[in-house]
Amino acid sequence: MAEMIGPRGPRPATAPSAGGKPDAAGVGLHFRLVSAGEPLVREGEPMREVHLLADGRAYRFREGPEAQRETLAVLAPTDACTIDALLLARANYSVEMLTPGSVVCVTREQALALVADHPGIRCSFTWLRYVEEAIRAQWSAHLDWQSAPGRTAHLLCELAYRLGKPDGAGGIGFDPPLTADGLADVLALTPVTIERTLQELRAEGLVALARREVVIRHLAALQRVADCGHFCVRASPANVPIADVFDTCRRQYS
Repeated sequence: MAEMIGPRGPRPATAPSAGGKPDAAGVGLHFRLVSAGEPLVREGEPMREVHLLADGRAYRFREGPEAQRETLAVLAPTDACTIDALLLARANYSVEMLTPGSVVCVTREQALALVADHPGIRCSFTWLRYVEEAIRAQWSAHLDWQSAPGRTAHLLCELAYRLGKPDGAGGIGFDPPLTADGLADVLALTPVTIERTLQELRAEGLVALARREVVIRHLAALQRVADCGHFCVRASPANVPIADVFDTCRRQYS
């Protein structure tokens, strides 16, 4: 039998599990640990795998003629980093890890088989693709012309909606996925500009900064700075098993 490589070494591939849900080894899924700064795909490279972010943060970007990076999206757990592998032979963007983490990998051929054989997975991939396009449109529409405060506020609003939890005092808190240098890279600003902008937002009472947490104190006011409206793309529709692939893979390799 074919062998799948997981974090704990080779495991034999198995047939699909009972109940109609795909088994991780049977469909060619495996976890891969990744480090900060590690590329998942480079622009122009063949797209041989679909990568689903299980842990950590990553971002998608294109490089301009002078090697300046244009950010397309910041990626959080359960995001599909390279969903376009279902359609494109070569990447028209790059994806790089911002923090250490892990990704679920599935070959392009196996991903297409999943989409064909499992309606729930097909619906999940369709939803993830919609999320990709919605976020990409927001970035393209706003970041090209926004000021440093607008860009920073835009990213903080997005992270608050996608990662945040109520802090019990009327704010929304989340673990900062990026350092000042990371924010500068994502937003095409200098670290000095990022530090100054964050201090301005804090002085205005819009955000509170701690070593391990960012708290959005006044989300509506921060949205006005960002001019980004209401982020709603992360609310998945009913009965769409976004986590099925992750759960199956974790059971296989836990």
